Amino acid sequence: MYALKNLINRPTRTTLSVLGVAISIALTITMFSISEGIRASYITVLEDTGVDIYILPKGGNLFFGSTYIENGTMMAKSMIREEGVVAASPILKYELYATKSIDETSYISEVTVFGEIPNMRGNFKDITIVEGEYLPTFSDLFRRDLHYINSDYTHGTESENFTHEIIINTLLAEVIQAKVNDTIYLSVSGAMSYPTMFKICGISKPSFDYPNTRTATMHLSELQYITQLPNDTISQILIDLKNPKDSGKMKLLFEEKYNVSAFVPDDYLKIVSKFTNVFEGFANMVIVITTAVALMFISTIMVISVREMQGEIGVLRAMGLSKLTVFKSILAESLLICMSGYFLGVLFGFVGARVLNWYIKTTEEYIPVDFQVTVITPNVIIYAALFALVMGCISGMIPAIWTTRLNITQVLKEG
Repeated sequence: MYALKNLINRPTRTTLSVLGVAISIALTITMFSISEGIRASYITVLEDTGVDIYILPKGGNLFFGSTYIENGTMMAKSMIREEGVVAASPILKYELYATKSIDETSYISEVTVFGEIPNMRGNFKDITIVEGEYLPTFSDLFRRDLHYINSDYTHGTESENFTHEIIINTLLAEVIQAKVNDTIYLSVSGAMSYPTMFKICGISKPSFDYPNTRTATMHLSELQYITQLPNDTISQILIDLKNPKDSGKMKLLFEEKYNVSAFVPDDYLKIVSKFTNVFEGFANMVIVITTAVALMFISTIMVISVREMQGEIGVLRAMGLSKLTVFKSILAESLLICMSGYFLGVLFGFVGARVLNWYIKTTEEYIPVDFQVTVITPNVIIYAALFALVMGCISGMIPAIWTTRLNITQVLKEG
């Protein structure tokens, strides 16, 4: 009660001290919420896709695929026969151009196209259909067509086995003003040379798509054909295991047996952690500087206040109040300031993290749609609480020790 009364008696200093702590705590929470948000978002995305192992070309990069795997479908069919494998889906990723009409007035958009085989994709959840349906032809019919088998690029798209089925994401649909059952044209050339017509069977919702990324999905063989990639060329194979805990063992098996590079979700997280660790190091430096300033400010305010109260403290000591009691009272004042600042700082931190998340996602085009840049986890709150507790102890220690060394006789004479 004595500590609380002292704080109430000097409202301006108390308010400034609490605000100083609150700003320091808010900065701590906001800074660490960024690394927590990036880490948590990647974990969520990786878990939601249902992919246990990513198969890439030998030496392939996790984030920047530049090479291809040949005879990819045959390799995927061989992998699915391995014990414990539920699905092995070959995927080809290719950049094309799309337009709703081939006349000169139609808008031409870049589009990232994924080719896959519907009956080999298993239970992967990387596509969410919001309108229409997924590729209705379940098998990859064109793969058996002589045009495909012989790499004959004349009139193959006119074959009855060429389905012309395609799914586009909501952003591409909006940009080219297309809807389900409309026809669109795709070409490897921005000038739309030799375009191929496709019919939209579904619109997909972007999940891990970037805000400005236009994507489409079609049959693997048809994408290979219109891009004139022979030898069943693919970019990667997605593996779904019966028991995800076997991913480490199966990763080694695939790398040794098939001469590929295999990655599990933890490999992605390790790369992400390297980035977040660097950011946390930078955050710690900023927080240390801010904390040092806050500590000096609070300690100075406390020392000034204690010096003003030294007459009162001297009287209390003369009446029999022990040094320990005085020490505890001053320390309690500092802790009250810091814990009040902590609760206010948590509020500021939540607001700051939300504003920062909104700002980054609206100004940076390379942030995925459902990606949360900042996430305040219980660990961040606990860390901030310990931080405030330590700050309160340190900032109150100097004035508390000073009061225990007061010469009572001299103080009473001066008073």
